[in-house]
Amino acid sequence: KTEEYNGTSWSESGDLAHASSDVSGAGTQTAAVAFGLSDSPTTITQHYDGSTWTTVPGTLPTSQQGARGIGTQTAAISVGYSSPGTESYEYDGSSWTASGDLNNPRNAQKPGGWGIQTAAVLAGGYQSPPATIISNTETYNGTAWTETGHSLVTALKRTAATTAGTNTSGMIFSGPVDAGSNDSSVITQGYNGTAWVT
Repeated sequence: KTEEYNGTSWSESGDLAHASSDVSGAGTQTAAVAFGLSDSPTTITQHYDGSTWTTVPGTLPTSQQGARGIGTQTAAISVGYSSPGTESYEYDGSSWTASGDLNNPRNAQKPGGWGIQTAAVLAGGYQSPPATIISNTETYNGTAWTETGHSLVTALKRTAATTAGTNTSGMIFSGPVDAGSNDSSVITQGYNGTAWVT
């Protein structure tokens, strides 16, 4: 199912062409891309035009179930999955290509990620084995990922979190507080490009 929000209420729109869980996405309400399905085929890419989802020819080079999607329909990034992996891929609206690797592998539970294809931030996430939630932050400049040395507040490490913002003004909220936990946090952390604050 797909639902759209108009600032006041939610309404149902066109269904995904391929139903699945752990789908990643990027874009806007009238031009979105979904990818990284958990159900076969796991490399499928779908476009949304504001009412209808369509399967497109461009497929991910490897399965990216549970990855973080960042960017727009014509300039997206898929990053942070492959049991565990450091791979990231860029999308130009028609095809996926390998891009710079992460410095720290992440898998399964989505790390927090936001920004655009040439100025992105990735924080938190899950690494296994051993089952560990990580708190580090990396930035992407369109070519390479860089470890910033800026960590989420230690006691509030996050996996499968919700995020929003730009590379110098972002936020991360919700999500389990421990690996394997169903307990979610209500705390919000903000990132100014230099440090995290609660």
